[in-house]
Amino acid sequence: MDARSILDALGKPKAIAAELGGIPPSTVAYWRHRNSIPAQWWPDIARLARRKGVEGVTVEALAAARAARARPHPTAVPTEAA
Repeated sequence: MDARSILDALGKPKAIAAELGGIPPSTVAYWRHRNSIPAQWWPDIARLARRKGVEGVTVEALAAARAARARPHPTAVPTEAA
């Protein structure tokens, strides 16, 4: 589960933003666009997921999604520096 799929499961950016304490919906939309949720919001996202009945969204799952995003793709070919 990546950040984008987590946010999609939680609803529209406007609704998520309101439930997170009124942050701008554009902030949530940007997280979705980047496929990354800042770590400072992980506990709030996990609580929101529990309230909405979205299973599998924990701080640990969010950390794993971040780690997976940071790893290079297994078929990536390293390039030589010029």
